[in-house]
Amino acid sequence: MEPGSWGPADPYSEPQMVHRTTRSLAIAALALLAGAGPAHAAPRISTTLTTADALTAQASRLTVGRYGGGAAGRPIHLVTMRLAGGRRSASQTAMLTPRCRGAIRPKLLDTIRLSQITLRQRGRYVYQSPYEETVPADVPEIGGLKRIGTIRGSARIGSGGQAAGVLRNTFTLRDPGTGEVRARCDTLTVRWSARVPPRRAGGGRPAPQRGAAYFGLTGQRLPSVLEVGGGGRALTRARVAFQIRCPGALGRPVALESIGARIARGRGKRRVGAGRFRDSGRETRTLSSSQGPLSASLRWRLNGRFGAEGVAGTWRVAVVLSRLDTGAQVAECKPARVAWRAVG
Repeated sequence: MEPGSWGPADPYSEPQMVHRTTRSLAIAALALLAGAGPAHAAPRISTTLTTADALTAQASRLTVGRYGGGAAGRPIHLVTMRLAGGRRSASQTAMLTPRCRGAIRPKLLDTIRLSQITLRQRGRYVYQSPYEETVPADVPEIGGLKRIGTIRGSARIGSGGQAAGVLRNTFTLRDPGTGEVRARCDTLTVRWSARVPPRRAGGGRPAPQRGAAYFGLTGQRLPSVLEVGGGGRALTRARVAFQIRCPGALGRPVALESIGARIARGRGKRRVGAGRFRDSGRETRTLSSSQGPLSASLRWRLNGRFGAEGVAGTWRVAVVLSRLDTGAQVAECKPARVAWRAVG
């Protein structure tokens, strides 16, 4: 089965799932707000497995470890996938931006974790998991609503540290008392790619690929995606998931995005500084905490360099937490410097 196709007779694995709900107060600045508990267990579904000898032979070519990436284009979708040491199971985490319609139209960023996904032949896996949960009360606009949905997807892990797949998350938000549907949300089909970036990424003579997308990981083991414009002289966008670690905050990851950073062509005959780029910006998030929702002001700086293979650099992020009701500052967190690497 190729990623993206499903049928009534498909053998699904039965992943364990943890589902989290997030909400943003600004269209361009998504904020992770709160976590929900484990979803209800998926129903029993028949499974077809290849023989252990055949699976072992096919899996021996697959790279064990964590893969990072996501989807190119808009909206923001970031994905990490981890292949276990035995090469017979995988886990997957996705940060997804669904579109919602109805009486309310919340801006969401969902973090969904799936574990113990059984690999089939040739490094493939397919999953489908229904879930049901109550959105935490401290999530603005949708707190306390009942959410019922299904996450489904498929992927193939290839040789050389490459993986690709599709997924889709659909759900409804209902009033728990009346059962009235307040919103219907759908990510539509998300086509993602992920890589295990080598340590040498970003080294050597700069060679950014025009119109290419690069996928990788940060030092926090979170996903990163970069897209180079068709002219090869600027980034269309650079995205990363960043883990906020501040006193009082719940430490959930948020998504940062840089748009339009110029790629240096270099100076002189030796093209000194060629392939380098940088950008900076400010964004605001609303985060959950033990004191209730807090406003997080983030100042970030992106630096990077393209090499003969891939691209590497750093994100530097400073965070100030304030109360939403009074504006009083709660904490100023030590600036975090996070390295990242990505390959095409």
